[in-house]
Amino acid sequence: MSEVQNKFKELEEKLGVGKVYLDRATRITHRMAHNPEILLHKDRINDFLPDAVVYVTSTNDVVEVIKFANRYRIPLIPQGGRISTAGSQGRRGAIAVSFLRMNRILEFDEENEWVVVEPGVRCEHVGEFLEKKGYCRIEWPLTRSAMVGARIGVDGYNRWAGRWGRSKDTIIAFELVLPDGSVEVFGDGSNKPMKSSLGFNLKDLFMGSRGILGMATKIWIKTPKLPAAEGFGYRAFSTQDDAIRAQIELDTDPITSAWVWRTTQTGRWFIEKRKIVTGVAAPEEIQAILD
Repeated sequence: MSEVQNKFKELEEKLGVGKVYLDRATRITHRMAHNPEILLHKDRINDFLPDAVVYVTSTNDVVEVIKFANRYRIPLIPQGGRISTAGSQGRRGAIAVSFLRMNRILEFDEENEWVVVEPGVRCEHVGEFLEKKGYCRIEWPLTRSAMVGARIGVDGYNRWAGRWGRSKDTIIAFELVLPDGSVEVFGDGSNKPMKSSLGFNLKDLFMGSRGILGMATKIWIKTPKLPAAEGFGYRAFSTQDDAIRAQIELDTDPITSAWVWRTTQTGRWFIEKRKIVTGVAAPEEIQAILD
């Protein structure tokens, strides 16, 4: 057994069987992410091929992995759904830490309107769980396979960001394993309304840190109740300027902005593209549409 393999044997003894993988096939499946940087490398397989993949299943697993990596000075790459451009691809000489198996919904607090989840649960699955109970899915990225834990790493943009904000606004708190292996909880407060007006805003310090400042192992997310009704509407405009002014009015009005979740404006170029699908050309007087 090589020196490198001996090191990982030590980690496997700490974590248990079936969590540490050194085989090439598993490592290849964890090498790439949706990142254009990969295209700049000629040897795309080996440059981004991690030395090992570890599937963590608990906070204690993450602590042990970090302590092991510190002991032998091995870089760690925390990985969620690996669908962003935030640097979640593997790299030579590193350990890819997969949160795929930490995928449970731990608690749903209807009184305080929050849900507690593990980082590996899909945002889509949390949304489906909440909607069945009559609550909103706020953490709603554009991709179904996105994981909640990665939303902390990238401070994700949501579909309803205009109404509810980014991940730093919708995530109330999280348990984090810091680079020295210690475990802390950072958040906005303990109850509703939030009252963390004292001291530094440490929660937002870690939002968007790409896992460099710590790895989340438990996450509290806001879950407001679903509105009594919802509707969708479109308005056509004869000029792009008119559409822009209307969108600004909707987004800045103190009353309307509280009820409109999202406004999207499209110009003439997009309207003409729809002809390819529908076969019907829009009238010339329509130069912009506000959704």
